[in-house]
Amino acid sequence: MLRGAAEGYTTDAGGDASRNLPAVPAEKTRKPLLVIQGANDPRVPKDRTDALVETVRKNGVPIDSFVSTKSEEEPPVRIRSFLDWHLRRRQ
Repeated sequence: MLRGAAEGYTTDAGGDASRNLPAVPAEKTRKPLLVIQGANDPRVPKDRTDALVETVRKNGVPIDSFVSTKSEEEPPVRIRSFLDWHLRRRQ
């Protein structure tokens, strides 16, 4: 899990957003990463996700990201594709 780009946001529900922050700073991430942003996610603003993706990408780490809409088919297809690509590269 990543920490860094998501810091500083608050939840509309009044909860402690910091407890949901990733454990590893985005700057230290070295493994391939798939980021799925909910189109209407009230807890994680898209600009924070974009900042996280940009930080990881600047470090040369393979990263795929997309905004998930109401389509139930897209996330599983993207997840499967990401895993297939990165697991095959390791063999």
